[in-house]
Amino acid sequence: MKKKYFAHMAGVMLVCLLLSACEEIPLGGDSKVEVCNFDDEEYLVRLYVRGGIVADECELGTAFDVSDRCDEFEDLPAGWYYLAVYEDGDDEATDVSEEFYLDGEDDLDFIIDSTGDIEED
Repeated sequence: MKKKYFAHMAGVMLVCLLLSACEEIPLGGDSKVEVCNFDDEEYLVRLYVRGGIVADECELGTAFDVSDRCDEFEDLPAGWYYLAVYEDGDDEATDVSEEFYLDGEDDLDFIIDSTGDIEED
């Protein structure tokens, strides 16, 4: 019994030693999501993390407002996300993107088309 216990403890200590030698994996990321509006309406765009948590939001001008029709969500860590588009003053999304995964280094582009729908470009 004592031999099994000591062998088990030696194995646990070896695993702990090996794990402590590994480098820590960074949790931050360099992913970027750009959204551009090609509709004649202004929109609020919310970036959600899986589970319905708002990670960030931005307001986009109309397609005719060249300086304000695109915006970016930057420095995103790895994880599952989706975008929701809201017309000015509305609480209900006019459209929601499909869920997408960012690996911490991805750059994705989305557009809001002339019907107010959002899609990956």
